[in-house]
Amino acid sequence: MNCPMDKIDDNPSWSRKGDILAFGMNIRNDTQLQYQRLRLVGQEQNKYNLMILNVTQTDEDEYCCVSINQNKSVQYCTRVKIIDLKITPTTEYSNNGEHACISCSLTKDGIIGNFTWIYNGSVLKSELTKASKVTMKLSKEHQNQTIRCLAYIPKLNASLEQRLTFNISYKPLVKVLVLPSTVLRENENFELSCSYDANPIASLIQLIIDETVLSTDPYHKVTNISRHNGGLYRCIVTNDVGSGMDEVTVTVMYSPDVHVQFLNDSLFCNATGVPTNYTFSKWEQQSFNGKHLRYLNVESAILTINMTDDNPLYNLDGRYVCTVTNGIPDSNNVALQKGYTDVNWPGKPWCVGSNPLHYRQKTDNVTIVFHVYSYNISTYQWIKNEEEKLSKHHSSSNISLVQVNLFGQDVHIETTMIYLEIFNVTETDFNSSYTLKVDNNFGNETCFTQLEEGSIPENPKYLDVKPHGTGFKISWISMFNGGYPQNFIIKYRYVLDAKWTTVNVTNQQQSVNKSCTKFVQGLSKDKEYITYMYAENVIGKSGYTDLVRAKTYSDNPASHSISLAVYIGICFCCAIMFMLVTAFNVQLRQAIQLVLKKSVPVNKRSKKCFKRYKKSSTGDVKSSAVDIRYNDLDINVTGACDLTSSAWDDKEMFTHSVKLDLQHWRVDFSSELRISSAGKRSAVHFHR
Repeated sequence: MNCPMDKIDDNPSWSRKGDILAFGMNIRNDTQLQYQRLRLVGQEQNKYNLMILNVTQTDEDEYCCVSINQNKSVQYCTRVKIIDLKITPTTEYSNNGEHACISCSLTKDGIIGNFTWIYNGSVLKSELTKASKVTMKLSKEHQNQTIRCLAYIPKLNASLEQRLTFNISYKPLVKVLVLPSTVLRENENFELSCSYDANPIASLIQLIIDETVLSTDPYHKVTNISRHNGGLYRCIVTNDVGSGMDEVTVTVMYSPDVHVQFLNDSLFCNATGVPTNYTFSKWEQQSFNGKHLRYLNVESAILTINMTDDNPLYNLDGRYVCTVTNGIPDSNNVALQKGYTDVNWPGKPWCVGSNPLHYRQKTDNVTIVFHVYSYNISTYQWIKNEEEKLSKHHSSSNISLVQVNLFGQDVHIETTMIYLEIFNVTETDFNSSYTLKVDNNFGNETCFTQLEEGSIPENPKYLDVKPHGTGFKISWISMFNGGYPQNFIIKYRYVLDAKWTTVNVTNQQQSVNKSCTKFVQGLSKDKEYITYMYAENVIGKSGYTDLVRAKTYSDNPASHSISLAVYIGICFCCAIMFMLVTAFNVQLRQAIQLVLKKSVPVNKRSKKCFKRYKKSSTGDVKSSAVDIRYNDLDINVTGACDLTSSAWDDKEMFTHSVKLDLQHWRVDFSSELRISSAGKRSAVHFHR
């Protein structure tokens, strides 16, 4: 505010409604905020102006400047009117999706301005008026964003601005994550992370699976997971506006559980695992106790068995194993999983291992036994000669195990043993057929046998005795055993002896026309023996065979062959040794000749040595001959001349040696001349 005076004298002042604001060059010393915002300006131009900082509506009033000039008091007053730009509401609280009306106006009547609305860098609206409004549909994206209202007042050539910051209330926006992955394997770990955006802040956080609250924290860790940890996980976040939710599916992969079920006359392999892309191996049939029987050429979830009347039911009954994989190994790192079920297929009874003939004697007690394989027997009946029902004889049944061969494997199967007892057999019981008729819910079966009167065995045939080793090889053909197990009795003796030696061949229960063999050893050499035989069972003996004469070997042909082999081997080795010795001698002879040739200088040197000192009366001449020494495969040849002269005091020794190394086919030559004269020694060495 200007104080319009040409000259400022002493002690001017500013006042407001008689309240002194400034006196002279000093602002009123007061702690009130209104005085602290006052400033005196323009003194350098001899002005006395008053400035109000941070003007507010409360500063609107009349301000007077008082000056004394030539003892006259002059007062100038100025009325201050505050024009403000008001925006409503000052802060916009709104729910997501609602519409908001925002107004902007000047606080003094009669004042208009050019209003401009700006949001996010764009002009929303511009108009010349006293007040302006805009309407906006608010959303979460407006949160903490600012809208500006600018008003240019032409009359004052001034601009005013107000701002409004949005505060939008919205329910939580939720995102749930699974780390490290949503697809896992058993025994692994994973972590759930629930993040959200909400205004106001969340009051409740819940991590839920299958209606079970796992945690009220935004993070949850699951360790050592199993297949039961798979499923739909949800995160629910709640604030004052509402609730937000996100969900994620956790898949736990595991090897399949396998169960085999009987379904519509077929077997169904029910595999439950993750993932569900299954690969089936061939079905396997086992016995009821788990022994492998066969693989069936079916690689699918359904197995259908072809039931035929000519196929015994026990061939099909048993344990059926399904093998399947989905590529995921179990805790033992095994990918192929198995399941099985024990199956008794529906079908008629079957007779197992029926004996078509029974042999007995009169007055014997006989028990006719049939083993019947059937899951459930309803009735059975004995019939004689296809018409007479046997009721006077005792009949009974019980459970038994019978060994059968299934697909190349010996297996025990459970059967019903049904037997008929006939006491004190008579002539009328022989040459008769006995039939067992068995029924179940699926059909019937007939088991048949014939009762015959037993007899003594038939004579063995084609007895043959041939020398073998230190004895004989005895062979024959067995005949009908009379209906009972038979033994064979062999008798033999030296032709000049009267005593027979007996050989009992037991456990010979072969069928008719089967070859039999027995070896008898330890007999005398080059002796003739007589042999015969017969068969025997519980009823009696068969007739005797004819006598057979045979002579043992004069010597053991086996030992001959062994000796011959030894002789041949020795001769072969001798021939090899002879060739080696011959070759050695040739090489040795050549080597020695070479040695002797190289040793010639030794002899010559010896002669020269002898002649040189022959005239000396005091000389002592020693000449050594050639020395040849063998040391393993080495030959040392040494020749030496040892000369001693007392007159000259000379001593000369000449040594020539040759070493022959036959092991490495190498010849070493060396020569050494040693001379001693007048106390001096010298040596010259030669080596080649």
